[in-house]
Amino acid sequence: LEFRRVLFRSDVRGDVRAVTSAGYIEVDDVGGSAWLSTGGGDVEVSHVGSSLVASTAGGDIEADGIAGSIRVETRAGDVELSGVRSMVRILAEVGDVELDVENASFLVTGMIEIDVGHGDVELWLPRDTHANLVANAQEGGAIDVDSDELDVTVLRSWSESREDRKSTRL
Repeated sequence: LEFRRVLFRSDVRGDVRAVTSAGYIEVDDVGGSAWLSTGGGDVEVSHVGSSLVASTAGGDIEADGIAGSIRVETRAGDVELSGVRSMVRILAEVGDVELDVENASFLVTGMIEIDVGHGDVELWLPRDTHANLVANAQEGGAIDVDSDELDVTVLRSWSESREDRKSTRL
């Protein structure tokens, strides 16, 4: 079956797995985990009781109120995550990333990883955040960290081209 649109808008007590070849996915109120994938279309998710894995080849990903870990990937689209309170991994080849962390206590043992090929990253952290930061901007991008109100230590920060990145080790 090929779906143009997948929509879950009711109280789902278990896990959700939705796949579409070229349509958008909208999911709300899932008690368990959500695994969502579309070949071309947006993904909108809210209120998931466990982890979220979402991918799209061409579309935006928006998520809010995810209780567990988050892993999202888009080849061409923006990523907007809010209400984050667990580990995050974002891959975006082309597109902007906005990440609003609600509770950063997971950074004691977990991490936020954002990999953007071409696009801007905006990261909002709570004032009581204690973290170390390793940052890399590709293709001559700039890194500006204003940590006056946060306990954030910049361990490494550099800008480099893709060719330089391939030969650099952490």
